[in-house]
Amino acid sequence: MIFTGRMLASGNGITVWEKPRGEGFALHFVKRGLILDLSESELASLATVTADALSTAKAPEEEKDHTRRLQILQARLNDFLKRERNPTD
Repeated sequence: MIFTGRMLASGNGITVWEKPRGEGFALHFVKRGLILDLSESELASLATVTADALSTAKAPEEEKDHTRRLQILQARLNDFLKRERNPTD
């Protein structure tokens, strides 16, 4: 991949490029070959959200949250099975 912008940061297989003419940023996941075009606010939000996610991931999940997540998964699975068994088209 050839980027014509300015490289702002790089490390551990991730590179952030400033796009030409100041039109945003390119977040490049080098090993995956994936590029995301982001605005300045999206890039800033990504930094905040990922820091929060890493912090939260270190704390154990509360039992009520785990139970609720399993209930949602079960409901989605049941809906999928109903649709597969009784197609409407």
